[in-house]
Amino acid sequence: MDRPMVAAVAMMVTMMMTSMLRPLFLVTLFHAFFTTNMMFP
Repeated sequence: MDRPMVAAVAMMVTMMMTSMLRPLFLVTLFHAFFTTNMMFP
């Protein structure tokens, strides 16, 4: 079992997960922001 290979794969998976989750988090943040603005003008 090659250690550097495992580390590289783990890094790639982490990067993919982060790039996938960040837009979702931003959308949730904006949605909450807009709903708050609409509820309390």
